[in-house]
Amino acid sequence: MKRVVIYGCSHAWGSEMAGRGDLGNAGYELNMGKHIADALNLPFHRAAEPGASNRFVLHKVIEHAQPGDLCIFAWTYFARDMYIASRDSSEYDISDHYSQHQVGHVIDEIYKNKTNMAVVMNKLFKKLSISPAVIQRMKSQWEELGAVKHTFLNYPNLSHVQAIARYQAEYGWELEPSIVEFLEHYTSANNIAKSRGCRVINLCMDNHHHVQRLLDMGMQGYPTYKIYKENGVVLRSKDCLQSEPLANTKLYKDYISDPTRIPLKDNNGFVTQWRKDAFGDGWGKKWPGDRMGHCGPDAHEHWARLVWDFALKAQIIPESAGNNPHFLNTPPKGRGGFD
Repeated sequence: MKRVVIYGCSHAWGSEMAGRGDLGNAGYELNMGKHIADALNLPFHRAAEPGASNRFVLHKVIEHAQPGDLCIFAWTYFARDMYIASRDSSEYDISDHYSQHQVGHVIDEIYKNKTNMAVVMNKLFKKLSISPAVIQRMKSQWEELGAVKHTFLNYPNLSHVQAIARYQAEYGWELEPSIVEFLEHYTSANNIAKSRGCRVINLCMDNHHHVQRLLDMGMQGYPTYKIYKENGVVLRSKDCLQSEPLANTKLYKDYISDPTRIPLKDNNGFVTQWRKDAFGDGWGKKWPGDRMGHCGPDAHEHWARLVWDFALKAQIIPESAGNNPHFLNTPPKGRGGFD
């Protein structure tokens, strides 16, 4: 192995490691990937970015994966994607990531003056797992960070922005298409990395309720039919892509049986599980260290231990690495007050 590279979103990047709003060097030095790189005596690189999506992870793998890499894929929320500014709109918008918060803000703008607002908003915000109050809180946090230059926040009335937001809220983030899209990104990124001579470790940083559905049920439905007419009669043919339940597909089976994927505890991603372990189910809305939505150094040390122990057991890293003089090879001293 030549280097350790972590892919993902702000959790993988190490946002707010030193406290509220921090995007400084602490995110690199205290990163879980840096702990693993130090234990292997290898250089550490971040191919992660705050706000990134799983599609972004795939793009970064295409650009940066090299022979000899240990790639840590810290998969993020399904309800995210990449927005690419078009040539005609470059004067007033920029390419960026977007999440359910930005989409929710646009949906709010679309329906706030409509007579059917209550029905539509209740349906969409329930699907997005957020409320109008949460959207306003997130917007104020963006303003606090001086990061208001975001197309979805600054130009929510652009027709193409509204079209994207409506597509995502009304279809793109439904359970079936969002899970299939994630599995496509997961499979592609892993296959590309492995084909270039990389070793990989996959972990779920946080995917909310989608994870349990993905792992437990395998999407029993999801039949797709080719519909056509013959002599005026509508016929259905199962002879087309995805006519089988997702649980029967290679896409799903390869994910479920992947020996490089760290098993989840209670079907929670790393972030949710850490918060539950640290605060219980009644931890409330406030993050440790008054952060805006991220865990700190204690969590990254804890995650590094989970990744390290798994990588040794799965023989992703050599057994001899367990002899390296590093705290990952010593019993944990306890996570104290969880910073």
